Amino acid sequence: MAETPDKQNTEDFLNSYIAQVKSKLDKAPVKPDASADLSLVLTDADAPKNRKRFYTNEQIDEIAKEECAECEYTWRKCSHSPASVYDWFIGCSMLRKEYYDCVDRVKEDLKAKS
Repeated sequence: MAETPDKQNTEDFLNSYIAQVKSKLDKAPVKPDASADLSLVLTDADAPKNRKRFYTNEQIDEIAKEECAECEYTWRKCSHSPASVYDWFIGCSMLRKEYYDCVDRVKEDLKAKS
């Protein structure tokens, strides 16, 4: 039975991660009297870049909102104090669309990485 691409990607990731840990242990071995605390060996920098594999959909939504915060600020600023009626109907609605497009684009990018 042939392996699926997801299974192969996971195995490749695990193999490379184990190799990184072994490399770090070789450089700075754990002393026999020390507790085997892997937090001393592994850091956040070693974490995988594939967010979807490790984040829930709610967390992906939060990340998308954080990355599009500037678009949201511009849209909300326009809608609370438009320069004219034209700005309120046309300009602010375009900014709102730009914000939602940004959020959708970031979500799609995060989901495509898996």
